Amino acid sequence: MSYFDGCGQHSKRAVYRVVGQVSLWGRVIEGARGWRASHAYPARIYVPERCLGGESAFSAQFIGLGLADYRVPIEVLDGRTKARVVKLLADDSALAA
Repeated sequence: MSYFDGCGQHSKRAVYRVVGQVSLWGRVIEGARGWRASHAYPARIYVPERCLGGESAFSAQFIGLGLADYRVPIEVLDGRTKARVVKLLADDSALAA
């Protein structure tokens, strides 16, 4: 099961998850499981077309509208583009290292 597929590790309730790219600045530290920074802000947000772990009460468009206050690009992912974005984010992480 992937991160996008719904429930948290210790939860039976479906969770609508999004991923994104984040701009980091200030004191930035590389760790074993990612990066930490004194300042961060989303650069781009990706919303899966649907929550696969159960019936979600919200549509991807509704979730995207809720995230519009960040004023960054928001992309709704269908099944085909989800794999592309996961690869893109992994490739970007490798480039940043």
